Order: sequence, then structure tokens, then C-alpha cells
Amino acid sequence: MKKIAFFVWITVGLLVSCETPISITLPEHSTTTVVEGWIENGQHPVVIVSHSMDYYSSVGMDAILASVEKNCIVKVTDSDGNEEQLQLGFTYDHIFGLLNAAYVGKSLVGQPGKTYYLYIEDTAGNIYTSTTTIPQNTVQVDSVKINIEHPEDTTALGRIYFTDNSSTYDCYRFFT
Repeated sequence: MKKIAFFVWITVGLLVSCETPISITLPEHSTTTVVEGWIENGQHPVVIVSHSMDYYSSVGMDAILASVEKNCIVKVTDSDGNEEQLQLGFTYDHIFGLLNAAYVGKSLVGQPGKTYYLYIEDTAGNIYTSTTTIPQNTVQVDSVKINIEHPEDTTALGRIYFTDNSSTYDCYRFFT
């Protein structure tokens, strides 16, 4: 019994005495421009331009709204040469859109098979560009399965099965 108590005390002593204080110096935050944009089949283009925030900064609605860049030139051109300069406006698709702080299109509409070119010039004169294409062939859902493990619960596991062309890089979004 004395040997067991001795080993317990030695083990506890080793665990307690092995603490090493560490000091971490975090680098200063440098603000970067953040661009979120999308155009979908049958929808107008939407672009959000904002600035990154320090991880440890206080986050509130004022700080979030201050991070939005509202004085950019935002243009979208399609592969047919049609161009539209997007204007700040309302959209349900993003929190900034709910606050009339999203650049929203009114005339261009996403069409399968077309390529879209994004051009942004911010107030500092920085230029950002991007390109995307809406796939010609949309994916068809093969089947949907729902697994309810506990009928009294309000959650379930849903799975969507579809066949994708592996030779192309496509992204899909499903709403439930």
C-alpha cells in the first residue's frame, strides 16, 4: 500500500511540476479586401466588397457596416459582350444585401453556358478581376433519401444523390 501511495505522489508531482508558461506575440492585423460574388442561372449578379477585421476586434453592427466598401466601381460582363455596372442595393442573399450594401445587377441574368467577367476598382485604385462560367448542363437529382432515427426528434439526415460529370469542375448548391 505504501508503494502505491508513493507512486501516486510521484506521478501527481511530475504532472503538476511540468507546466511551462508560454508567451505568444500575435502579428499585427493588416486589412485585406474581401470579395464575395455570384451569378446563378436565372439570377442577377451580386457582389459584396468588404475589408477583413482583426480577429480580436469588437464585433457589432457598426463595425460590420464600417467594413463594407460602398464606393467601388463593380462591373460584370458576359461572354456576349453585355456589360452592367452594379449598384448598391437590396438582396435577400446576404446580410449586407439586407442592409442595402451589396452591389446588385438589374439587367444581366445568369444563363447556362455563358462566361461572366467581374471587374472591381476600389477607392484606393486597386483592381480585382475574376471569371466564372455557368455550366451548360445542369445536374439532375437522381434520388433523395431521408433517415429519421428518432421520430420524436425534429432532426433528420437527408442525402441527395446525383451523377456529376467528373471531367468538369462544377459547384452545386442545394437549399433545404
